[in-house]
Amino acid sequence: MSLWLERKNELTHYQDRLHEAEQYRLVHKALAGRPRKPKIYCTLLNWLGSRLSTWGDQLQERYGAAPASWTCCNSFPQEIPHPNTHSIPYLGPDFSGP
Repeated sequence: MSLWLERKNELTHYQDRLHEAEQYRLVHKALAGRPRKPKIYCTLLNWLGSRLSTWGDQLQERYGAAPASWTCCNSFPQEIPHPNTHSIPYLGPDFSGP
């Protein structure tokens, strides 16, 4: 193929891409002013999250806090072996710092 035909094909492809980009920009500009409706799964997840939080609060009010024996952290060793150094002391889930 001659150099002139290659250049013409490149220019045509470039102009097509510019036209696509301009159309994409115009569509997004037109849609930007419209109010967006929340998707059904967003509404559902929002409702589920608030319901789970409410149910958790109600259970804590009814039965109090979970006993310490129910927490998963009590099954961890008090010292965690570290491969590079000596063992690191386990401070527990309620460590508030120095």
